[in-house]
Amino acid sequence: MNSDKIAAIKAFIQEVSLDVKDYQALLKVLRNQHILLAQRDSQRLEQTAAQYQKFLAKLENRAAKRSQLLIKIGVSSDAQGVDKLISALPDSIAQPLTKNWNKLQAVVSECQAQNERNGNLLSMQHSILSELTQKSEPQTYSPETYPAE
Repeated sequence: MNSDKIAAIKAFIQEVSLDVKDYQALLKVLRNQHILLAQRDSQRLEQTAAQYQKFLAKLENRAAKRSQLLIKIGVSSDAQGVDKLISALPDSIAQPLTKNWNKLQAVVSECQAQNERNGNLLSMQHSILSELTQKSEPQTYSPETYPAE
C-alpha cells in the first residue's frame, strides 16, 4: 500500500472520530432546541439556530472530505466502501474504526430522530397558532338560534 493511501486511511479514521464528537454535540443542540421550542423562547432559539447552522456546515464539509478520502483509498464513497475498507484493514485498526463508524451511524440516527421531533413540535405549534389567529366570520344570532322557553 502506498503512502498516499495510508495517509488517506489515517485521515479518514480521524474524520470519523471528529464526526462522532460533533454529532454528539449537535444532538445536545437539538435536544436544547426542543426544550426552547416547548418554552417558546424565541431569543434563545435564534442563538441555537446559529449553532445548528454552524454544525451543519462543518459536518457537510467533513462528509465531503470523507468521501474524497474513500475515493483516494480506492473504494466507493458510501457505506459499502467503508465496509470494504474495514475488511481490508488489520484487526487492530479495523475494530476501533468499526466501533467508531457504528457509533457515528447511531448518533446520526439520533440526530435525525430529534430533528424530526423538533419539526413535529414546531408544526404543531404553528397549527395551533394558525387556529387561534384565524379570523372567523362573526357569529350572528337570530331568534331561531335560541329555543323558546
